[in-house]
Amino acid sequence: MHDEKQVDRHQQPHEQQPHEQQSHPQQSLSVAERSVPLAASPNMRDVGGLATRDGRQVKRGVTFRSGELSKLDEEQIGVLAALGITRVLDLRTDDERAKGPDRLPQGVPSIHLDVLGDTSSGRAAAGAGGAGPADASSFDDMTKPGAMEGMYRDLVSAGSARKAYRAMFEELAAADGTPVLFHCTGGRDRAGWAAASLQTLLGVSRQDVTADYLASNERLDAYLTKMLEPYAARGADVAKIKQATELRPAFLDAAFQEIDARYGSFEGYLTEGLGLSDTTLATVRAAHLQA
Repeated sequence: MHDEKQVDRHQQPHEQQPHEQQSHPQQSLSVAERSVPLAASPNMRDVGGLATRDGRQVKRGVTFRSGELSKLDEEQIGVLAALGITRVLDLRTDDERAKGPDRLPQGVPSIHLDVLGDTSSGRAAAGAGGAGPADASSFDDMTKPGAMEGMYRDLVSAGSARKAYRAMFEELAAADGTPVLFHCTGGRDRAGWAAASLQTLLGVSRQDVTADYLASNERLDAYLTKMLEPYAARGADVAKIKQATELRPAFLDAAFQEIDARYGSFEGYLTEGLGLSDTTLATVRAAHLQA
């Protein structure tokens, strides 16, 4: 696939396939309107429903994002089945998967795409996700100044991350519009970058991408408080952990700055960093954008 014609790295994603500005531009739907009620995975929502710069809207019902799926009961598994999910892309580490395997509708494959497997961020994520020992040390790296920005740079440049996100886009292309769900543990960092990069490819404005990314704070507040209870019992400063790791625009900005520094443009990240072909990108766009 690498011998296919590549897109000019300096083009912006929305310039690649010119589309006439619609006379009645579509509006973005709220997070509440795009949410999927899953008590055991409260950050699940449709990646679609957002307006693009050229006045279209990202299709709903094609790609979904969530946190861990290991605690779903039969009713919640039925929700996934009703959505028609054809494949699940699990962005977690080996440890996270081993201690909290996905519970999915029968016949739906869970495809492992370990984003942070070869990074120190991956070890911290495993602990923070509940897969590691219930002590404060699991969060040491994550609460250091600049640590979260460093993790978001890893999401762009780490070898395991580039391999995983390349595979994610290729799976989305292979699905060709049939519903796909990607997830990590909380559904906010690894899945957050997955959603942000897909929405950026589709021409959603940075402002709307960031707003959707930050919505995970409110949606996960109660979940994170409960998840941190074992750490608090062992002396961890839960307030400090939550303050240090609360999603901020600066985290997402760090990822985009890493892209600019390494690849010169977002298109360069897709074609050079991830090695995606022109055909793959066109297929993903066609599957996700309203005509």
